[in-house]
Amino acid sequence: MPLIDRQRIIADKMMISRVLLHKGFRVERHQHANEQIAVVLSGKVNFLLGEAGTDGEYTKTLTAGQAIVLPANVPHGAEAIEDTLI
Repeated sequence: MPLIDRQRIIADKMMISRVLLHKGFRVERHQHANEQIAVVLSGKVNFLLGEAGTDGEYTKTLTAGQAIVLPANVPHGAEAIEDTLI
């Protein structure tokens, strides 16, 4: 995918990723059966949360030093406001 660089370690029941989102990168909402934790090391990113077009839809902006826990099966996406290392 353009505008994203990823390094991953994948085990049987867990994965850890180092992800560089380049400014303008956007991943549409999707969901996973597992929960996910993201820690922003540098940059600024919008997490797009909840079902699009519903009252439960909202955006959470994170910057360096902030983290987010995404519960299992919660729709989420992301948009890099600037180059962002997660």
